[in-house]
Amino acid sequence: MVFVNVNAASLQTGRFLGRALHRRRFCEARSRSPLGTLMVMPPVSRRAFLAAFAAGVTGIVLARASPSWADGAVSRATRERARGQYGPRVLATQAIIDRIEQAANAGNLELVAALTANPKKISKKERKELESLDGFGALYAERNAFLLLKGAVRGDRVREPEMDRVVDRLFATADEIYQAARIGNRDKVIRSARNLPLYLNSVITVAEVNPRGPDAAPGQAFSSDFDWRRGRVAMHLEESAAKGSSEMAAQPVVSKPSAPAPAPAPEVSAVGS
Repeated sequence: MVFVNVNAASLQTGRFLGRALHRRRFCEARSRSPLGTLMVMPPVSRRAFLAAFAAGVTGIVLARASPSWADGAVSRATRERARGQYGPRVLATQAIIDRIEQAANAGNLELVAALTANPKKISKKERKELESLDGFGALYAERNAFLLLKGAVRGDRVREPEMDRVVDRLFATADEIYQAARIGNRDKVIRSARNLPLYLNSVITVAEVNPRGPDAAPGQAFSSDFDWRRGRVAMHLEESAAKGSSEMAAQPVVSKPSAPAPAPAPEVSAVGS
């Protein structure tokens, strides 16, 4: 018991001397500080430090594991926006695919290679040979529209994977056509080019793209300055008007039969007075 009491008294004396030494050092550092005030953290026990450290590590791990629900929000409005903004660009690729089929049937493999080339993957030599042709990289120039159109089916467990599969297959077929055209395999080019319209129609069907344009989208946009249809409807009307004027200009002009010339007036002889 005496040994225990002596140890307890020594421990209390040590704590007292430690606190006094700490205060003395704090006062000396404060007097030497150019700013007049020096922030010194009070002593922390080992148990408190380990508890705070464990809590911080646990918070970091849980924060990284939890998903961010604010990113990638999906709603009916976001689907309609993706469908309305990028659907017309996807529909416009039908003209590019028609050119590929026509060039393949005509045996113009150089033009086929130019239309289906991926400018980011071909060599500098191939690019120099093909970039002078009209439509170089035309199909891959619209690849971003296909990728962004996936927002029209995001969140759908059935249509979203189908959309990914069809888009990947379409551009994989374009790569096959390019490789076959470079080696001069016309038969394979023709066979593969026939599949491009099928994949394009599948993309349009899965994404439910409306060929009638943004004016067919549900709802109205006149009460919002930030709706995607406000500018798209005007563009669609301008395109329709331009298409109508071009069709009118292409029609042959039928000349109307000229009216018969009027008969000459009879001469009146002067009567002398």
